[in-house]
Order: sequence, then C-alpha cells, then structure tokens
Amino acid sequence: MILQIVGFKDSGKTTLLQQSITFLKSQGYHIVTIKHHGHDKDDITLQSSNVDHMKHFEAGADQSIVQGSAYQQTVTRRNQPSLEQLIKESVTISYDVILVEGFKNEDYDKIVVYKTQEELEKLRLLTHVQYFYNYNNENALKNYEQWLLKWMKQRMNIKMKQFEIVKNPIEPEQYRTFTLNEHQGAVVVFTGHVREWTKGVKTEYLEYEAYVPMAQKKLEQIGEEITQRWPGTITTIVHRIGSLHISDIAVLIAVSSPHRKDAYRANEYAIERIKEIVPIWKKEIWEDGAEWQGHQRGDHSQATKGGA
Repeated sequence: MILQIVGFKDSGKTTLLQQSITFLKSQGYHIVTIKHHGHDKDDITLQSSNVDHMKHFEAGADQSIVQGSAYQQTVTRRNQPSLEQLIKESVTISYDVILVEGFKNEDYDKIVVYKTQEELEKLRLLTHVQYFYNYNNENALKNYEQWLLKWMKQRMNIKMKQFEIVKNPIEPEQYRTFTLNEHQGAVVVFTGHVREWTKGVKTEYLEYEAYVPMAQKKLEQIGEEITQRWPGTITTIVHRIGSLHISDIAVLIAVSSPHRKDAYRANEYAIERIKEIVPIWKKEIWEDGAEWQGHQRGDHSQATKGGA
C-alpha cells in the first residue's frame, strides 16, 4: 500500500508524516517512507565526506553503500525518477505501507495537509485525495488517526483478483505473494515497462485501452492453459490501462512452481499469449505524432465496441 501526504511548503507535511509513523508502528505495521525534496534547485544535503563511503561517492562511485551492525545507508546518483520507479528500484524490504511526503502529481491515495482556505482550494484539484487534514484544527490529529487506522484495515482487506485489468499503478508484491504456498519452490515475476526509445523514436508516454470484461476472461484463459501445460503452477496476471509514463509497469505476470524451469517457461508463454489474444490496445505518443497499435487479432476500434 502507498499513501501520499501532500501540501504546500511549511504546511505541516513532515510533522504529520512523523505522527503517522509513530501511530502505525504502535499498531504493529511495518513502514517505509519516501520524501520528495522539491525545494527548487537546492539538492539534498549529503553526509560529510569525512566518512569512508562518502569518500567512495565523491571519488565517482554511482552508488555507495555502507553496512553497520544494525543500519545500512545508501547514496545514489539518480536524476528525477518517477515515484513508481523509485519504489521499484529502492525499496528492498517487506512493508505494510509506504508513506510518501510530496510527489503530489502521482496517482496514489493522498492526504492533503493545509492551513488556509486558499491552499485547500488549490489542492482540491489533485487526484486520489482520500482525506483533508486541517493543520489548525485542534482535533485534527485524533480524527485523522481514527481515519488512518480504518483506511489501513480497508486496504489490507481489499482482495486483488488473480487475473485483472487495473487503472492504478501496479504494486508487484501482492501478486508475487499470491502465488506462494508451501509446495512452491520458485516464483518468476515478469514486469513489462514503458520504454523511452523504440527503434530510434522517442516515446513521450503510452495510452492503453481495453474491453475489460473480455480482456479479463482472456487472461483467465491463459492461466488455465498454463495450468494444463505445467501442472502445479500458480499464475497471476495484471495489465494496467490508461496513461502510462516512462518506466511505469504496464503488465505483470507472476508464476510459481515446485521447480524453476516450469515457472520460467510458463511466464514466457503467458506474455506471448497476451500479445496474441487479449483485447488491449496501445497508443504510442511521440514528440511528433501518435499511433494506435493492438494485439495480433484485432484493431483499436474494437476497444470501444467490445469485439474480441
């Protein structure tokens, strides 16, 4: 689960995030936090170059990691990744929720923190807002903690479908976990991402459309085919539709099996079958134009007419 805390500078975002961490830890949840340092041209302040791993970094290392007895610290050269990409590449532990400070234009559930009515009116335009937190209200924290606990429990109880089409960013861990049980010795997870360059042409972003009921049935069909070909496997497939930007996950396939070879073969089989039979259409938007593309047995007009 991912929950953003957003607002203008000095609105109380950091304070609320600290209070959220303390409260959720008291409830037994495991927390990861990410902060967007959005202060114009000023970059984050790094640790002193007197310590050894920073000496490595200043010598030119692209990433420097130091491991102590109980803590690990990493510093990386990275130029403005999306939040989805940052989570995928940087979060390396199991968690219940990622609390994010900032990144207000990303498409995850949000808490808006405000102090004035003017701030509130501007922030109402954001997407996926779940809660408005008035920092000046003396009862704000108590009411917020009640809501936060309810939100956590609701999200924990939301059941992902084994085969589904979604509009929100794909979170891989829940699909990988779905395929696990005591009989499985291997899990192969494939994620297909939006790439920036294709045959020398720069992609700005992609638009995916689908006839959702039929697309989900076809995903289920692929899962059944895999079970017949490789008994003992467990498969889950999710494909995202809507606007996707560079490095976003468009499709995820997770296959588990008692032995690794079946999981590898089944995963490769699944992506090829998706391309062949699932009614999902892709529009590539370039710097100088756009073009619809589709699966091998249909065209874009079927996406809105319900053809297969």
